Amino acid sequence: MDRVLNAMTEAAMNASNTEAAAPSAQAEPSAGLLLLVLAALALLDHLLGADFSLRLFYLMPVALAALVFGRKGGFAVAAICTGFCVFVDGSTHSGGAAELSALAWSGASSAVLFTLFASVVAHYCGFGEEELRPVR
Repeated sequence: MDRVLNAMTEAAMNASNTEAAAPSAQAEPSAGLLLLVLAALALLDHLLGADFSLRLFYLMPVALAALVFGRKGGFAVAAICTGFCVFVDGSTHSGGAAELSALAWSGASSAVLFTLFASVVAHYCGFGEEELRPVR
């Protein structure tokens, strides 16, 4: 019985040492995965049509990009999300000057919303790091 217990304890210790030595098991999401999620979200948004807007769901990839890749990454994903929103809105409208101005307003308001959100997330994620820097 003692041999079995010792073998189990040793196996558990080896497993915990292996997990501690390999931090890549919890890898950060890559840019490719983020773009794939964005494309799937845009496709779903397009399929749902003008009746159901998924615009607020675009904030999730923006926040994730700002969290993982910083402010510039968040801004880049915010620009991509804005492009997807304008594309989806443009594909559901028939045209005309009034609809074109509404499309421009929708794109501009989305760009401002996504960019501000990325900036806030990046700022607050880096807030703790700035407190840890030595004061000169």
